[in-house]
Amino acid sequence: MLPRIDQGGDFTEQIASRLRFVSNTAILEALDMLYLDDSGSTPKLKRGATVKERPGTLRRFVSVMDQFDPTFDLYAMTSSQLVELLPREFDEWVLGPGP
Repeated sequence: MLPRIDQGGDFTEQIASRLRFVSNTAILEALDMLYLDDSGSTPKLKRGATVKERPGTLRRFVSVMDQFDPTFDLYAMTSSQLVELLPREFDEWVLGPGP
């Protein structure tokens, strides 16, 4: 997952500040599936992944995982299962290379 944790930024802050995210491989893999653009020679975050006002971005992912946590055993799920549970607003992040 990008960016490197020692480089900071909103992406790192949103994820690294939540132990249940950094300790859950499925969540980390789902984040890669949604927000990592590895089509080039160097993987990078998809443009707009950390924009606050846009549907399906990182902050919304965090909010949805917070809602799912009491109901679902997130540690027992695969990344694909997590992504399938996400609302439709995340479809553009899964299906396309990013905006």
